[in-house]
Amino acid sequence: MFLYFQKIVVSSTTSLFSIKYFQMKKNNFHIALSITALITFSAISFEVSVAQVKDTLSKTNESNNLLEMGLEDLLDIKVITGEKGGFGKQLEELQFNTYLHGYAAGWFRSNDLNRRKKSKTYSLQYFNPILGVNVHDKVVAEVMLEYEHGGGEMGIRYGIIDYSPFKFVTLRIGKFLMPIGKFNEYYYPEYINLLNDRPISHWQIIPSVWSEIGAQLRGNFSLTKKVLVNYSLFVVNGLEQKDGKYGSDIRNMRDNFRDYNNDKKSFGGRIGILPVAIIETGVSYYYGTYSTDGKENLSLVCIDAECKTSKFTFRGEYVDAIEDTASGSINKNGFFIESAYRLNLYLEPVVRYDQANLPNVTGFDKIKNTETIQRMTTGLIIFPEPKKVSRFSFKINYSIVLNDGNGSSANEFILQCAIGF
Repeated sequence: MFLYFQKIVVSSTTSLFSIKYFQMKKNNFHIALSITALITFSAISFEVSVAQVKDTLSKTNESNNLLEMGLEDLLDIKVITGEKGGFGKQLEELQFNTYLHGYAAGWFRSNDLNRRKKSKTYSLQYFNPILGVNVHDKVVAEVMLEYEHGGGEMGIRYGIIDYSPFKFVTLRIGKFLMPIGKFNEYYYPEYINLLNDRPISHWQIIPSVWSEIGAQLRGNFSLTKKVLVNYSLFVVNGLEQKDGKYGSDIRNMRDNFRDYNNDKKSFGGRIGILPVAIIETGVSYYYGTYSTDGKENLSLVCIDAECKTSKFTFRGEYVDAIEDTASGSINKNGFFIESAYRLNLYLEPVVRYDQANLPNVTGFDKIKNTETIQRMTTGLIIFPEPKKVSRFSFKINYSIVLNDGNGSSANEFILQCAIGF
């Protein structure tokens, strides 16, 4: 087939040059003749291309997909002019393994300490589809679309391309969840989170959910027969202030999709160690310039630990942030510890204590005072169909706010339904 196509190309090209030469002598009549020859050549090429694609696709099946195709066959797959469908239809011919998942969460709450709002309300917190494709055993692409509160615009929580040339390393490109601690990258989704709210330390200091655009190297390997090590190293656009005020709220520095003002990149990573299968400890670091003028820096250090068995879970994280200002540095820190025990297939009680120390900054970058926010939360996770839908649950949370930052106490009640599918 390939030799036959070559003969057509050579003979048709020769004819076209002959016609062009004749055209120089015979003016308009031969212009039309030249166009006719070109159309004829295109029609022949189209028929051959269709035959080639059919022949190429017939060589594949669902089990071997593209793995047994030769280089010549792969390169001969062409876009067929005039066919139905668009880019998706063309890519479908390659028979990639695609998947569709997602999660949803709705709740009723009586208070919102993290947002400092007192309101009794229902909310469809999230309904987020996750689309992905296994392009190859070494290449995966995945995106999570975010639709929050049942209204407003849809965004992208993360969109990643992973390439794993070796078992111990993966190159990740795109918008990814930041590997600062484990909660932001692995435990924040409502169907996984043991409680309905995120810890205050991971709302104000680690601004979960926190995604950045850049590049990352990640992976894991065995240090010994029993000790496993995992790592993440990244370079990203980084957090950037929105209000032009030094020492501003870290949470408001997210979503710096393009570096229009300060183009200095941020960097960092995390390393985790599992001395035994049920215990993991890790250290994370982030450093970057956060001010639009490129003068002031922000650094974050996080220490995390976790112990998990089939029934028992204990985890905690401590985070410390230093924001540079024109008149000095501002220190913000906080932590959370939580524990849960699976009584049976249907019930899992949870308890968490979280705290954050947040300085108030004046217009002259001076620390006015420091707010200490303390909260104790108890909860119960109910799994109504544990054998059929393991990621479907109802959560009942009651929080006692020991200190709301102003020396006052309060309470929160949240009832949530969450599912991962």
